[in-house]
Amino acid sequence: MNSFGSVKFLGGTADGDSLLTGSCILVAIQCGRRKVRFLVDIGAIQCSKDFYTKNREILDELKLSQLDGIIITHPHNDHVGLLPLLVKNGFDGKVICTKETAEILPFMLADSAKIQARECARNRNKRLRVMGRLKHVRHKFSMKDLDKRECNSKLVKKKIIMKLPNEVPLYSLEDVERSCELVKGNGFVYEKWFKLFDCDLQIKLYHSGHVLGGAICVVKVRRDEGDVYLAFGGDLGRDDGVILEAPRMVREPIDYWFTESTYGDRFHPDVVSEINYFAKRMKEADRENKTVIIPTLALRGPDMVALVSSFRLAIPVHVHSNLVRGVIGIFASSWKAGQLAKKLNLDFNPFCEREHKNLSFVYGKANLWSKKGQKMARVIIATSGRCDHGPVAEYLSHYLCDPNALIFLVNYMAENTLGRRLANIATDINGVTKSDKPRMIYVHKKKIFVKAEIIQFKSFSGHADCLGLVEYSKQLILKNKRKHTVVFAIHGSRESASCFKEALLAALDNKHYSPDNIIIPKLKQEIALLA
Repeated sequence: MNSFGSVKFLGGTADGDSLLTGSCILVAIQCGRRKVRFLVDIGAIQCSKDFYTKNREILDELKLSQLDGIIITHPHNDHVGLLPLLVKNGFDGKVICTKETAEILPFMLADSAKIQARECARNRNKRLRVMGRLKHVRHKFSMKDLDKRECNSKLVKKKIIMKLPNEVPLYSLEDVERSCELVKGNGFVYEKWFKLFDCDLQIKLYHSGHVLGGAICVVKVRRDEGDVYLAFGGDLGRDDGVILEAPRMVREPIDYWFTESTYGDRFHPDVVSEINYFAKRMKEADRENKTVIIPTLALRGPDMVALVSSFRLAIPVHVHSNLVRGVIGIFASSWKAGQLAKKLNLDFNPFCEREHKNLSFVYGKANLWSKKGQKMARVIIATSGRCDHGPVAEYLSHYLCDPNALIFLVNYMAENTLGRRLANIATDINGVTKSDKPRMIYVHKKKIFVKAEIIQFKSFSGHADCLGLVEYSKQLILKNKRKHTVVFAIHGSRESASCFKEALLAALDNKHYSPDNIIIPKLKQEIALLA
């Protein structure tokens, strides 16, 4: 078999628990005398420590002048967050994505740029304050901590200041604007072939069901010996999502399948049971004048708006997020155009303020407070989904100590976040809690004794679980009658990828399908593509 190209995994692999984010695959394909190089996704690594240093490392792996373009599977930050960084450093190729992703990108990337600017300014001010306090500092350190030669005030000051963060943002709003201008044709429609990078490559996009605008990207390589198909799944959605349609099965015989494995080691609870419980508690809140706080990710906010609207209660719904406010107009247009599966049987557009009389948007600082002893039925949907930042953190600091408040956790909560700490003391829909520890928590260094009821819902994730991943991959593999499809399990943990591999092999139940055809690549590993 002859090699016609290669793939190199620059991020978002599944060979280490800290490597899940930052999705990026470098694809090189020989088209006649020309070698075409493009990226599939260019995501930011989601980490609190060394965020700026780690994300700049991608520049050492790429020769931007040789890149023909970038294919974006969907507009989440861990799949597209470093696009402006590449543009800032000289990339001027084509950006390929769906029309919906092209519309959402300016909001997502601008929000990321603003967060970085605020964070860097805050760290810079902290550095300056410390420098100011050190002007009159003499060495107040023991000899155990400092070498004798360093015990003069200048060296001590320098050592302390050097430990403080001194970062600059990865990119600016101007870089975001230039990045969005590179999107080819303002985005592509689904299920239609388009020529790619002016060579013998074509691309077709299928609904992934993960987020609005998400795509499974099929690349066709034209060869005299026969066409070769590569499919990049990005993040695969679910068959039972709240408003998005199920992932569309690709029609082509796929030779190389790149799939996430995020939930490869777990199964989602029954979504109908959780929606019924959600409805029950919402009706209780309406009846008993309770305040419901729902922390949400930006592209999950519209799901929550639609779900709450489907209960047809008179309870006011407040959305406090500039980012959600920006993208919800795109959801409203997609709903009107019939692009969203109307699973909720609503006779009005839940994302349009003119049609949804109980919907309102809040701007600026958090201001929906209840006075002491006051009861008010309302729903507050606010970012950020992990609860550490944004207006939701302010609402939580106020309402966590209110016994008349309900906190609904609907997202996955990462380690070392306020959301995870809340999840650890939350109950599920069966009243089971993970921990018997005292319900005391810190929000922005403020100690709070939790009196609000916290409920964790586990079936609203936008990712397919093990069953969904295996079933989709199995059907895709069985479509290829010519040869065995090679599967790359990425975007997960070691455990989730290994469980997905075992489950897929068991589902295929085919002695002729080798385990070697399911690969869990390592970070920066380069693998040849054979035809």
